[in-house]
Amino acid sequence: MSSDDEQVPQNILMMLTRNFQHLISDDVEELAMQLFELDVQDEADSQEGSSFRQKGKQKYINRGRKDGDARLWNDYFAPEPVFHIQRLLQLHSEKHGFVGMLGSIDCMHWGWRNCPTAWKGQYTQGDHGHPTIMLEAVASHDLWIWHVFFGMAGSNNDINVLNQSLVFNQILEGNAPQCNFIVNGNEYTQGYYLADGIYPEWSTLVKSFVYPPNNNLKTQYFKRRQESCRKDVERAFGVLQARWAMIRGPGRSTSIPVLGDIMHACIILHNMIVEDEGHTITIR
Repeated sequence: MSSDDEQVPQNILMMLTRNFQHLISDDVEELAMQLFELDVQDEADSQEGSSFRQKGKQKYINRGRKDGDARLWNDYFAPEPVFHIQRLLQLHSEKHGFVGMLGSIDCMHWGWRNCPTAWKGQYTQGDHGHPTIMLEAVASHDLWIWHVFFGMAGSNNDINVLNQSLVFNQILEGNAPQCNFIVNGNEYTQGYYLADGIYPEWSTLVKSFVYPPNNNLKTQYFKRRQESCRKDVERAFGVLQARWAMIRGPGRSTSIPVLGDIMHACIILHNMIVEDEGHTITIR
C-alpha cells in the first residue's frame, strides 16, 4: 500500500482473496484498491449530480419527477390551451354545422371498488348502485380531451360538478381566448359547448329541445343534429375505456389522489395516441 490512510476494507479483501486464489496477494490487493476507489468516486459523483437519500439499503435519486409531471400536464391541460381557436371553430363548423362550437361537455362515472365503508353513501348514486367517482371532460370532434376535472363524489349530478369545475374560470375572469364568429348576422366573441338537458341555460352551453313541436321541422332538425354532435365526448369516453382496462373496470386504490393520477395519465396517453395518429384538428 502506498499510504496508511488508504486502507482496503477487510471484507472486500477477504472476498477477492477467496474468489481469486490463483492471483498473488499483491495483485489481489491492487485490484481491491481499484474497486474501492471506483466505489468512492461513484458515490461522490452521485452526491454532486443529484440529491439522494438513503432508503434502507437502496439509493434514491431525485430525477425531478414532479417538475416533469407539471410540464406534461401543462402540455395537455394548460390553463391557456395552445391551439388555433379559429381552426377549431372552422372544422367544427364543417363537420357538424355548428358555428362557434368549441367541443362537447359531459360527465362520466368511474366505479370505486375499494371505497371506504364510511364514504359509500356519499359516493353512491341510485342508478349505479355502487360507489363511483365523477370525471368531467370536454372533447372535440377528433376525440382530443382538453379539459379534465376529476374527483367529485358519485352522488353528485352534472350541475354540481360544473359548479366546482374550472372550465369557465377564464370567462368569469375575462381572460378567455377570443372566438369570433357570426350567426344570423350577429357577431359573437365567445365560443360554446354542446351539452345535454341537465346543464343550466347559459350562453356558453347549447342544449337540445326537450319536446320540439311536431309541425316545426327546423326545431326537430336542430334537435337531431345537436344530439348527434354532442356525442363526441361520449365517443371519447368509450375510446378511453376501450384503450385502458385500468379505467374500464372499477378503481382499486383507496386513495382518491392516486385514482386521479391514474385517470390523468390514461387521458394524457389517449391524447398522445390521437396526436401520433395525426387525427388532431388543431395545431399545438
